[in-house]
Amino acid sequence: MAIIARSYSQWGLGDFEATTSGLDAAIPVLKSLAMQSDLRRALNGMGVTLTALGRFSEAINAFKRSIEIAKLLGDDMALSVTWSNLGSLYTDLGWFDEAAVSLRTAMSVDTTPQIRLGAELYANAMWLAIHLGSLDEAEASKSGLWRHRALALLCRADLLLARASPELAWPLVERAVKLVGNKARFLHDVGQFHRLALHFDWSTQGMAGVEAWLNPAREGNYKRVTDWLEIKAMFAWIALEQDDHREDELKAVLRELETKELVGLISRLIAVRCSPISLSQTFKDEPPAAVVARLYPSPQRHCIPRSVLGHERTARQPRFA
Repeated sequence: MAIIARSYSQWGLGDFEATTSGLDAAIPVLKSLAMQSDLRRALNGMGVTLTALGRFSEAINAFKRSIEIAKLLGDDMALSVTWSNLGSLYTDLGWFDEAAVSLRTAMSVDTTPQIRLGAELYANAMWLAIHLGSLDEAEASKSGLWRHRALALLCRADLLLARASPELAWPLVERAVKLVGNKARFLHDVGQFHRLALHFDWSTQGMAGVEAWLNPAREGNYKRVTDWLEIKAMFAWIALEQDDHREDELKAVLRELETKELVGLISRLIAVRCSPISLSQTFKDEPPAAVVARLYPSPQRHCIPRSVLGHERTARQPRFA
């Protein structure tokens, strides 16, 4: 138990390697002592930490093991949280069909919507819906906690950007920035916050706004692979919009996203109209998930669901539908 507590403290400090080492040491002990509840918690924590380190296959295995134990324990809240974590990772990887199954399962669990991580679950589902082009079902959860209020504002702003209504999105981003202050490291999605803040400042103040955002440097946990790459991609996109001779910067970030197989982040950028790729008219009416399925064919992207909440009731669409 002390090892687990210390590992989570190290997570809070951004030392993911130390967190992984601590949990690696604790998991066999918990298994040998049949401490199933603590083992489930440790495996879920391991999945989150491995995700942050970019070790995605291992993270998926850890989440799945945690889910199996939660099923045996009948722990509905743990099931909801871990399915949500798995669905979020699948979305980042562009495995949209698996993501829809995971998030729909997370939302079907009998837990109250006011649970601490409820906002994150509905934010994950909202973002998948945007990827799928199912904007009408893309809704954020509401909560009384400041970080959940900020998350709701940021998610609503992203939805408005996906609907090509930036003039409605920017007041929400401005409110979120004021609400968050210097506490960005506590947010569910640090990359989303900084991407939107940078986009807002650049859109309303030009490069002076971007420079103001960077000086002093904003607080945030950039050690998570997905957060850092999303922020880098936003910088590179802004640089190219300012100067069309700076395309190499965006190409470099794109290659990094492709190398790490984070095509879900490419889909996210396409959705909010900051595409790192020049898209032809062929893709004009296709949802972002279908676009990346065309550009990056994979067995995990063979079929793209049409929605999140109606996943089982709605026919899946072929990749090139």
